Amino acid sequence: MVLSVIEDRAHEIWSFIQNGPADYRRDKRGPAYAFRVGPAAQRRLSEIISVPLDLWQGEPNVVNCKLRLHVNQALHACLDDFETTGQLYSWIVAEWGGVKKGRSTVQGWALQHQEWRASHYDPAILMVHAGTVGFGRISSWSKIFAFAQPGHHAIYDSRVAVSLNLALEYLGEPARFFIPQSQSKLVQRVRGRLMATAQPLLGYSDYLLWLTATREQSILGGDPVDFLNLEATTFTRAPMLAQTFAD
Repeated sequence: MVLSVIEDRAHEIWSFIQNGPADYRRDKRGPAYAFRVGPAAQRRLSEIISVPLDLWQGEPNVVNCKLRLHVNQALHACLDDFETTGQLYSWIVAEWGGVKKGRSTVQGWALQHQEWRASHYDPAILMVHAGTVGFGRISSWSKIFAFAQPGHHAIYDSRVAVSLNLALEYLGEPARFFIPQSQSKLVQRVRGRLMATAQPLLGYSDYLLWLTATREQSILGGDPVDFLNLEATTFTRAPMLAQTFAD
């Protein structure tokens, strides 16, 4: 059963994502997280909400944690301010996440009381949406979900899915996650091959299942990791892992 595989082999999947194949050179693994927020995105955020002076100081993984917490607090402080909420949605997806296409639609998600719209404060509503919407714009709405409910949700994008599929392939499992379209030429090159399976493609709820199982197993193992750490590392490792598959 696919779901039992995702849970039962959660730690093995995580170990592969962290370390690569058994013969992978350790010096190729790189940092756990190296994504930096550019000056334009920093300025734009300060135009939407108040930003502390030290928010952008520190290593990328430290800044990422501080940023997620700060924007999370801002989202929950402006529940009745649909304009600010929409601007934050747009900033998360377009400026921070780099998904520029359809940003007006993303901003409009804060103005409509349909499905999860403007309900980022309620993880249950978000979960219902995640379970019914399928793969449409998954890279966009999952970013908002991750900022709004970091203990319950995480970003699902092409890099995350590539890392998971490479781990499943390495472990000899036929299950595969849906891989969204990517701006990365390398990811696009391996995308089709990594989604080749006779089984229905896995999606967001399956991803959350893996995250939850891995988090719980890491706690039992004495080396706890949270959703943010899992997501950030899985995102960062994708190009390096994909290169070994493409070679």
